Amino acid sequence: MEKKEPTILQGLANVSSCGLEFNGRIYSNANMIRHQWFELAAVQGSWQIPIFYNPEKPEELMLFDFMTAEVATSVETSECVCEEVKASYFEAINSLKERISKIRATDQTL
Repeated sequence: MEKKEPTILQGLANVSSCGLEFNGRIYSNANMIRHQWFELAAVQGSWQIPIFYNPEKPEELMLFDFMTAEVATSVETSECVCEEVKASYFEAINSLKERISKIRATDQTL
């Protein structure tokens, strides 16, 4: 029995404040988060990027740059998180960072 080669198709995915959108799914990866793609899309508007995908594995997209290739995986989400909720999370995280910095500064002076 012959092994079937995977079908790889090309498409355009939309980078938005909700994530990388393609065929009704949301995708993400560490590089997108590190480079703040979604925050940038919220401020400047969405944009499209070329992707490759295997229709038999819809949970993964392949992204190619001139020098690298990376995978984006599907993220389970019921809807885009509203801006007020995001702001609350960011405030809480920043508050925790400040508290940790103060504790570390106090520990270093002892």
